Amino acid sequence: TPGALARLSDDDSADEGPRVLSEVTPLMSQLRTNDHEKARAVAFEPHGIHVRIPGLSAAALRAVRAGSRSLRVARAAALHLAGGVLPASCVALHKGRLAAVAPEGGDFRLQRASGAWLLAVDGRAFFNFAVRRWQPLAMAHGPYSPVRELLYVVFVPEASLRGPARGTPALFVKLGYRELAEEENDDQDALIGYVEKKTAKLKITNVPGAGIFVFKVPKSHQVFARPCRAAEASLKTELLNSSDVAVTERALRELGAFSASLEYMFVEDAAESSAGVSPLAALTKALRSFTGDPTLSPYSARASDGTVYGGGSRKGRKRLRPWRGPLEVASPPPAATAASSLPSSAVAAAVTTGSPTAAGVGAMRSRAKRALLEGGARPAGLRLAFFRRSV
Repeated sequence: TPGALARLSDDDSADEGPRVLSEVTPLMSQLRTNDHEKARAVAFEPHGIHVRIPGLSAAALRAVRAGSRSLRVARAAALHLAGGVLPASCVALHKGRLAAVAPEGGDFRLQRASGAWLLAVDGRAFFNFAVRRWQPLAMAHGPYSPVRELLYVVFVPEASLRGPARGTPALFVKLGYRELAEEENDDQDALIGYVEKKTAKLKITNVPGAGIFVFKVPKSHQVFARPCRAAEASLKTELLNSSDVAVTERALRELGAFSASLEYMFVEDAAESSAGVSPLAALTKALRSFTGDPTLSPYSARASDGTVYGGGSRKGRKRLRPWRGPLEVASPPPAATAASSLPSSAVAAAVTTGSPTAAGVGAMRSRAKRALLEGGARPAGLRLAFFRRSV
């Protein structure tokens, strides 16, 4: 129709629509006929799970039906494309039992997918030209789907713990890479559930200060046979030697000893002065340097609160959202560090002889905290005049 032709997205000339429509009309007649002789006149080229039909392009489909991504074809044309193989002749696992992928008959369609056409039936199965069998449609978006590899760095603020390297605010970080389906518009959202299943410490949905960086492999690593794995190894090395961040590999009780692969780590700012330092800003700077992308920023994970059902609740779909606000993480509260609740007068009185240097006071606080947490005797040379544990 004229309205459909006007909506062609690739209309480079005023007469392209009518030209495409005139070319595709005879082909459409062949695809929709029940005459087997006419259907066999359709030329096609199998390509994996897809089929390429000369003259049948996305523009041709839009010319026939605006906004449509599928085209109904007659049974005769479908069997011609499938080499006579019926969907009912192929079985697959369905709800734990073997069953025909589709019943006899069915609604055959050519669906647009990954720049080519997929021969499908009843929205349940598709034809794999490589093995000449019908398979469940879900598999077309799984093992046969085109993928892209992306690197990620997920972080959670350590709100109740000072960093083990410098005693400054820290982030608990995990880095890695992941294959994502290329044809899904919101494929990166799948990373949220993927990383949150790794450990309870990586819950980032609706958590203030938590988020994830997602980025492509730097061009410098495209020369390797496995670019993403190579980039992951290089990123670990870069963070260890970076002048922007201080990295510590430290095992946690729920994770076990993970320091060998450096998959998990604590990240602090490497600057000498710790006043007002943001580990997230430091991490962002290091990642921008590694990727060569000066605009790289993290995402936050958000999900709307769901409705309560039978005493429980379900959250809405988890989605990545652009980071809002400054790239900073609030410092842990004073109560997070036990020795920080010591008044300065008590710290001074705790030294038996001489005036402590700044380093000596820091060491003394660490020894006092360790003695309190371990429940053992006071460290030698210390006499605590006053100590009140904050709750």
